Amino acid sequence: MTQNTYAEIVEWIRGTLLTAEGQKKIHQRRCEAALMAKRLGELKASGWVLKATRRQVGSDRTVFTVHQETLQKATNGLVVSVELRGCRVGKLLPPPNGRGYPILKTKQDARELEWGGSEARAYIRACANMKRPSPERDLQGVIVQALSTSPKHELLQNLWPVRPANCMMEFPAPVDRNGHIGTGNIDLLARTGRGRWPTFVVCELKVDRTTPYDALVQAIHYAAALDVEVNGITHELPPADRSIYRSLFGSNLTAQAPLRFGAMAIIPNGRGVEAATRKALDNLDTSNAWLDVMLFDPREDEQFRPVLRFRSEG
Repeated sequence: MTQNTYAEIVEWIRGTLLTAEGQKKIHQRRCEAALMAKRLGELKASGWVLKATRRQVGSDRTVFTVHQETLQKATNGLVVSVELRGCRVGKLLPPPNGRGYPILKTKQDARELEWGGSEARAYIRACANMKRPSPERDLQGVIVQALSTSPKHELLQNLWPVRPANCMMEFPAPVDRNGHIGTGNIDLLARTGRGRWPTFVVCELKVDRTTPYDALVQAIHYAAALDVEVNGITHELPPADRSIYRSLFGSNLTAQAPLRFGAMAIIPNGRGVEAATRKALDNLDTSNAWLDVMLFDPREDEQFRPVLRFRSEG
């Protein structure tokens, strides 16, 4: 079967988003991004989530997330979910009167527990024994924490997770996984380096035995679509207010210069995977693009252990 090159995939996404339906979707996404940036700015300014994230309670597999699905309902601010091993176990509420630790409203019985207290620790420990419903979602949290720690694995150097208001978030894209007009969810957005002009890397995570080419194509679909959403297309589609996206992605810059995007597939290693990955990268012909693949060892203890990265620089 003939495989498309990177340039052909990007050109197809751009053409799709230049249709009337595509431009309508771009406008919708830009409006939603502006509202999300505003809500996240309010959440970050309040400071109570930061206080919670600095004190893990009971498990290092606990992550805090915000979801696009709560945006329109967030009349009093965004909903912050508490996830453990890929499952939502409750939501985080502001501390009473703005003092003390935030409150964990449990999912099972709707109790309200002080995040820093012994009851919250006991609840999280009990939840750690539940059956894991979402291996891919759990992997997201593990990788976010691995990218956030210091020192970190040498293959994770020069990559930092984008965590608005210190929360994990699946960033929406204006196309679905197959590149058609719709809403796709970017598993993880990372940034390279800490300089003024980073590359924002769309990471597609897989826990099943997908082909490297298919995982890369999905990541490219999202990265190309996000590039059009933010930067527009010269002479055909004007750019968005890029300061909104810099705020959304956790940058303090307000510059209107174009944002740079790359794509990365993070997939399990196995027999023949390395050879298939090298072949996929050769077929894509990506000499002028930021494209990467990271292989991880799917260990029995369910820990994330990267074993190979295909880019020589971060």
